[in-house]
Amino acid sequence: MAANEANGAINHLWSIFRSAGIADDLAIIEYTARLLLDESGLEIQLPDRLLPRHPPHRDEFGREFELLKHVLNSAAEQLGGDNPVQQFATLFDQHVLFHLSEMLAGGRYPTPRHIARFMQTLAEVAPDDTLADFTCGSGGLLITRAVTKQDRAPRTFGVEISPEWARIARANLLLHKISIREASIRDGNALNVIEKPVSPEEPDSRFFPFRSNSNKADDVRAFNRILMNPPFGEKVDAALTGEKLGKRISKSETALITLALRNLAQNGVAGVLAPSGLLFSNSSADKALRTELVNENTLNAVIALPKDAFQPYSPLQTNLLLFTKQQSPENHLTWFFQLEQDGYPSGRGRNLTQYPPPQTSDLPFVEQLWAKHHSNPDAQFPDRDAPAVGVYWFSSEAGYPGIVCWGITHALKSVDFIDPSTTESANQETVVEAAGHVPHLSVELITPLTEPKITVKIPVPETIWTSPRSTSAPVEASDEELEPEVEEAEEILEQVEPSAIKLLTSRAWAAAIAFFRKGNGTIGESPRLLGVAVQANDIQQQAYDLRPERYVIVPTESQSLKSPSELLADIYKNQRQLAKRIDNLFGHLELPAIATQKLPSPIFNDAELPLVAKFNREQREMWHKVRQKTETVIEEGADNYETAALFAPADIGIDDSESMAEAIRTLDLMERMGLIVPVTITEPQSDELEVHLGKYCS
Repeated sequence: MAANEANGAINHLWSIFRSAGIADDLAIIEYTARLLLDESGLEIQLPDRLLPRHPPHRDEFGREFELLKHVLNSAAEQLGGDNPVQQFATLFDQHVLFHLSEMLAGGRYPTPRHIARFMQTLAEVAPDDTLADFTCGSGGLLITRAVTKQDRAPRTFGVEISPEWARIARANLLLHKISIREASIRDGNALNVIEKPVSPEEPDSRFFPFRSNSNKADDVRAFNRILMNPPFGEKVDAALTGEKLGKRISKSETALITLALRNLAQNGVAGVLAPSGLLFSNSSADKALRTELVNENTLNAVIALPKDAFQPYSPLQTNLLLFTKQQSPENHLTWFFQLEQDGYPSGRGRNLTQYPPPQTSDLPFVEQLWAKHHSNPDAQFPDRDAPAVGVYWFSSEAGYPGIVCWGITHALKSVDFIDPSTTESANQETVVEAAGHVPHLSVELITPLTEPKITVKIPVPETIWTSPRSTSAPVEASDEELEPEVEEAEEILEQVEPSAIKLLTSRAWAAAIAFFRKGNGTIGESPRLLGVAVQANDIQQQAYDLRPERYVIVPTESQSLKSPSELLADIYKNQRQLAKRIDNLFGHLELPAIATQKLPSPIFNDAELPLVAKFNREQREMWHKVRQKTETVIEEGADNYETAALFAPADIGIDDSESMAEAIRTLDLMERMGLIVPVTITEPQSDELEVHLGKYCS
């Protein structure tokens, strides 16, 4: 409720600005940031030119100016918090910024904060880490860091090409009590701003507020953590990237990720967002970057975020690359995730001012996995003395429950989920015997031909999965309730999980399986493969293709065990569908041939076609020639009539190639307007259908 009231106050804020003649959204955000800074009472050491601008003509603003401050203070009070500055920080970062309903000019928008928090969590940004963002925008990826009262040294650095956004980012960091100085947030092209110092002895680069303890020139400017959401698809000066990065790169995302890799400290971690094209394109720069990430560094994870994760600003599929600047250890596993939901509804209708519940998002599951993936397993199977598979359990306390399993000595070949309680059989003894078994994962490992097959059974605890049948308790019911309607019966059957579901069908060293809820259930109801982990040689065999769908291969159809009655019902259903299609085909065959039917007259008056009046001179001349291509149809016992004649571009006086190209474009326009149509005719000698390109009838 408090968030809704705050949003209402922000709507009021916008209307005040617009009534004063200020309609630019970015300007309103900047003026609001300055008002909040002034009201916060913070001691600010930065020059005024680096801070957001004041609203224009404050003296003339008069009553409206005082009303703005009142609205902001009232909205902040609705959000709670330990102090007014924290309230202002929350108000600005979660409500003012996300009042934007669409991407601004230049492809700029604030990174959704649930994605920013997700990136910060996986990169494990600590209070003593130096953190950088070379495309910082509003500073959303910088404010996620934790700060301590004991350490007030500047450890945060950002670059933003837009001076307006750079001023907004400084205000955002100050409101979040993150210590910055003049050189902490720079505006300009990151390729120019991030320059190497001349030597290790240089006391301090004017563009760079941090120094490492290393004596190596390459390590003088280095960050422990880099988080970045670079602009996608923008052109950059290849000569500039050749000078600054040592290689010619023409795409913004590739250049900026390369820049991040160059400025990452040894053993430092970066989390950067990238479009899908970078993960597989044949561009030499993209391929070189992917090869460098896999062969010379440690590629920790590639995460395909839900397709609508950046709505309402961008519908593009976006991926998170997580990597460490160090040579990957032997047998290192790279995780690939294919996420489908982030807790918000699909499409543009999202309220980004509120965080979604974790039970409706894939992100918390990945966060749980990342918190554990370097620790010892929760369990080993078949036993700890001779383990073949390690397991992590994830309860439902912070998101979806689930299981992560990995092969200890051999890679995984397949993983099946089996719930014996759903097995149908006419043999009552079999049902009783199956009821004594628990739902489990059947994991088959890849073993050499000389070794015996290894299949491991991993029981699924009730905290993760409870069979729909095993939870159904008998209840007393009236005679009318004993016979449900057919629709209700079908709905009940659909809720019962099949007895065997294939989850993993391709080679991987680890598999992450989540059990998804339906509605507000307390346990998982439907298992799905969220991600897999593979070794570097598996990526190399895929020609360094980093698309998660190349590795997280979901079976096209779940293989389930069905009873004979269900199989017969499927066969009967398919036969009825086939019979309907055959009847439909016979209906088409019995229609009279189109050749025997009278064609409509093509003659139009130009007055009936108002769009023709908008043609230019050349187009009108061609339309006049097309209209002349008619012929008279003579039939015995019927009135003669005019109809269209077939023609090719050459038939209307087009002979040279340049004129032909222009004619084809004009004819294509006429076709789209419905003035002419392409015709497919039959060759008389071969009796075969042949499309005569360029032949039209008016």
